[in-house]
Amino acid sequence: MSSHVRVLLAAILFLFTACELRAAQNTGRISGRVRREDAPLAGVQVVIQETGAAEWTSREGTYVFSGLRPGTYTLILTLAGHSTTETVTVGGGSPAVVETTVDWPLSYAESLVVEAASRQVERVLDAPAPVTRLDANEIRRWSAQGQVPRLLASAPGVQITQGGLFDFNVNARGFNDMANRRVRTEVDGRDTSEVAVMGLTMWSSLAFGSDDIDSLEFVRGVGSALYGAGAFNGVLSIRTKPPDASLGGRATVTFGELGTIRGEARHAGALGKWGFFKVAGGYQRGGDFAQSRVTSVEYAPGRLPLEFIPLPSDHVTIAYGTARLDLPFSNGTRLVAEGGTAHTSGHVNTTNLGRYQNDSLNQPWGRIEFSSPRWRLQSSVSGEDLDNALSLSSGVGAYEAGYNLQFSGETNRAFRRGRGRLVAGASAGRQSVDSVNPEGVRTIWPERQIVNEGSVFGQADYAFTARLKGSGAARVEWNTLHDATVSPRAALIYSIRPSHTLRFAVGTAFKSPTVSETRLQAPIAPPLDLSAIEQAFSPVLGGVSLGFEHIPLLAVGNVHLKVEEVTGIDIGYSGVVADRTWVTVTYYHNRLSTFTSGLLPQVGTSLGRLNPDFGPYHPPAGVTPEVAAALQAALSRALPPGLAASMTNLDDGSPAFAVLSLGNFGKARTQGLEIGATSVLAGRFRVDGSYSLFDYALTLAAPDVALLPNTPRHQATVALSYGGSRLEAGVRYRRTSGFDWLSGIFAGPVPGYGLTEAQASYPLTKRLRAGVDASNLFDNKHYEMFGGDLIGRRVLAHLMLSW
Repeated sequence: MSSHVRVLLAAILFLFTACELRAAQNTGRISGRVRREDAPLAGVQVVIQETGAAEWTSREGTYVFSGLRPGTYTLILTLAGHSTTETVTVGGGSPAVVETTVDWPLSYAESLVVEAASRQVERVLDAPAPVTRLDANEIRRWSAQGQVPRLLASAPGVQITQGGLFDFNVNARGFNDMANRRVRTEVDGRDTSEVAVMGLTMWSSLAFGSDDIDSLEFVRGVGSALYGAGAFNGVLSIRTKPPDASLGGRATVTFGELGTIRGEARHAGALGKWGFFKVAGGYQRGGDFAQSRVTSVEYAPGRLPLEFIPLPSDHVTIAYGTARLDLPFSNGTRLVAEGGTAHTSGHVNTTNLGRYQNDSLNQPWGRIEFSSPRWRLQSSVSGEDLDNALSLSSGVGAYEAGYNLQFSGETNRAFRRGRGRLVAGASAGRQSVDSVNPEGVRTIWPERQIVNEGSVFGQADYAFTARLKGSGAARVEWNTLHDATVSPRAALIYSIRPSHTLRFAVGTAFKSPTVSETRLQAPIAPPLDLSAIEQAFSPVLGGVSLGFEHIPLLAVGNVHLKVEEVTGIDIGYSGVVADRTWVTVTYYHNRLSTFTSGLLPQVGTSLGRLNPDFGPYHPPAGVTPEVAAALQAALSRALPPGLAASMTNLDDGSPAFAVLSLGNFGKARTQGLEIGATSVLAGRFRVDGSYSLFDYALTLAAPDVALLPNTPRHQATVALSYGGSRLEAGVRYRRTSGFDWLSGIFAGPVPGYGLTEAQASYPLTKRLRAGVDASNLFDNKHYEMFGGDLIGRRVLAHLMLSW
């Protein structure tokens, strides 16, 4: 991005900051907070009776009105049919401060608010899409393993597929993959995905501790209207704790099976009257579930392919460090500067090309955010430096260096005395990635890849009556890898009675091709040596080199790929039963088209030559036509027919075998049922349960090419937890039916499995707490994707010191 653009963006950020601060100094303001039982109450609508201006309380229970003339105002505070008023006098000097404490008899769900479904705070009952939200207490309870995806194990409709110790895919509503990109993941609004495979999250390198997460929301269903290309089946939004909400410090030491040893620490404090800071870091070392497959495999012999080289390393190392600075201002404005880096080595990742083990992966990142009650501007950058990710199938190392630069801004407004709400925004970004190894050779792509993107989006909500609310959203997005796309979404939410709502939603989402899918040139096996043929022809080649001594066998991308599209319908119910049990039921029906296939044979199927850019092989121009014809005949005799037909020329004219590529084909219809329930019982017990049913039907353009959703038909979970004043404990069971898996070179059955997880912690002193966490408690060895590792038990113990 040019220096002129950077200067312009910095100027805009400064202008908005200056305007907000000037407004804070020169206009009357009301700054308020709403509490219930000494806890902040979010999602309360606050309307100024005299002006009709409206705000909603944040997660901290706060709200701000600015630009008010001196005078006396009446505030009307409303939530879930409950209401109260406050009278406040505004002068020309300091802001008027209002502290409101209510005793409204709210149920569990009436006080539960979410933000990711609409990019604004709202009651979960009013959200236009099904949402699962976990708060800091629930996250802390299940965070000892250091595996963020496991936190969602009880969420209805969410598939957590584990390929290795830190190799996870998080998906919903079918058509999973080794590198799933159908769920967009954000941390504090920052895209965390891998640079070359935008939408894919490397879970092992998220640079924060799990217990530093303040909230986690998973929105199921098509989400491109607000989040863009990656929100095909859902959105995962993670919010970390700001420094002023986690003052003090914590250090944790964890140890256990697989030789695991981990240390983490964080500290947050005040910088006088100016702001707050937080620093955190961690280091972990331990074994992995991965086993060598050179001479034998752990399961499915004869179907699970052998590998060319053994695992170079038998342990995984993870380290991270972060620092954050928050400057809050009195009018609700906040400036955040944050950055960090993560390092991993020895991590085994299963892809549709085979397994890779990273020698060294560094991922630095940073972000600057300016927010106020009406505006949010953010700039973020994520870098990646991958050294020698060794393909266990081919023995060839892959290298990658790049960055993902993103700018976004959004605003929100209320109208018609709070009956309507509007969110609108825009974003722009650039991804740049290269794959040069220390010898100057590109290992994955033939040249440096740069992708530019941009979008505008908006959503409007309006309460037609006290019971009926409508929501409409749309996004226009453009990208140098595909044509502009439009993603609309509309929803109706009807309250059949207090705390019971029905929801109907329809929308369209898309998944764009990536650099790896369009420009890939990666080895899938050791190169072939056909130098004997070249030597036999040397007398008639006239000194022309054929380059036959080292011919790579490649998987190649396809620049002609189209975007995948899905149109989905959701019908849902949400309600509170007996004041203690929160129940959600969702039926969905999706139509998917223009699938981007997994890696398929370049030739030999009814799809014909999958990628026309890699045509039949042509000998060098310096060879006579007679010799060229004889050479072609010799290659046909020496090679199997399929391999001979895949022989081609790269851009520089050198020979290669384009064995695999990608294409667009097939349509599918999916439908399913997602049921979830949470019951808060007396004595601080909580019971969570979920059930998911998935069904699909395919229409294939190529009957001899398979396409599978890689998703179980049935999945169920049940969890029981206890949160006492001292003891915290929980047990969770997840059962998944068997299904067939097909992704790239991996094709085979995944048997059904059941997993039990358990955790408990207890304070030894006022500041020291001990705990234990068991994953796969009964050591039910299983695999969750065909080609992934055999997953066993992992029991960890920890000591936590707080100050």
